Amino acid sequence: MTFDVDEQTSATYEGQLADDDGIPVSVDALLTLTLTLYDELTRAPINGRDAQDVLDTNGVTLTDLGELGVGTLTWQLAPADTAVLDQTLGYERHVALFTYTFTDGSATRTRRHEVIFRVRNLRRVA
Repeated sequence: MTFDVDEQTSATYEGQLADDDGIPVSVDALLTLTLTLYDELTRAPINGRDAQDVLDTNGVTLTDLGELGVGTLTWQLAPADTAVLDQTLGYERHVALFTYTFTDGSATRTRRHEVIFRVRNLRRVA
């Protein structure tokens, strides 16, 4: 998943966390959820989000929808999440790596969900 956002603006990302078979994980099955946000080119962390706990906190909410309990992850990106680190670039690619553990009824599993977004440098934003 890739999307564009202007620097130092708020944005919303919605997605689903899936199990090993690609089936969405219900909120009740989640044990941990962390977010690492970094610049793709330099790997520098952004906004202090380095394995930050985001299990229904720090701008991330989880909601079960429907009878099957399909979980939806909603991340409210803060302006600090979309800060441009290198002012010489027209765009920067930021990587959001969600790492989550869940139980599938018989074992605990760990998976990752990666989101890449391009941040447009507005040049006149201080």
